[in-house]
Amino acid sequence: MNGSSDGSLPSPFSSASGFQLVFRPWRWSDIDDLWRAASEPGSHLPVTLGWAKRAIESAANAASAEEADILGRRSLRSYVVRRVCGHIARSPHALISYVLVDGETNTLFGSPSGWMTERPGIAEIGLWVRYPRQGLGREMVAYLESLMFRTLRPTAIELSVHPDNTAMIGLARSLGYRDSGVVERSQVGNPQPFRERSRLFVLTAAQWHVKHRALVMSKRVV
Repeated sequence: MNGSSDGSLPSPFSSASGFQLVFRPWRWSDIDDLWRAASEPGSHLPVTLGWAKRAIESAANAASAEEADILGRRSLRSYVVRRVCGHIARSPHALISYVLVDGETNTLFGSPSGWMTERPGIAEIGLWVRYPRQGLGREMVAYLESLMFRTLRPTAIELSVHPDNTAMIGLARSLGYRDSGVVERSQVGNPQPFRERSRLFVLTAAQWHVKHRALVMSKRVV
């Protein structure tokens, strides 16, 4: 699934579980569902995502469930504000953020975001998937990388993956991203600077064009 050349959203599609899913732009009201996704029983998000872990930690000493919800949402809202402001300060028109939702219930299934980094020509994609092993991460990355190469025109896109996130590592490799090993970087959008280890995957514009042409040709053959 790829975005069109004018950046329009793709058509709704069916997940492996039969949900009718659609992409739409991020809304501030999504903070509530973001907190529910991070805090619901059995959620895997706090294990590999720093923002989810910090939200859970901020709510850990709450005196009640209501207070925990307030503190968790406050942590997420603060994180989003810092991160968005940081990206906008560097490049006002180079931040793309979408969510993937159930077309009927508006339930949040995940979110892909892309932005230009402070390094000339280099973009980065970040995403999270609420329910693993449904192929949603692949849909998100394939859509967003197409949109970014067409509109922001970076020379390369990077994916920074938690070293223990084997599903995302496999996804990056399956989409043709080159494994550049483990790196340490300062996290953007946090109240206190700190460095975080991640596994870096890179896809150049030339590699994407080759992949895109092959996809177009395969569709013509079919």
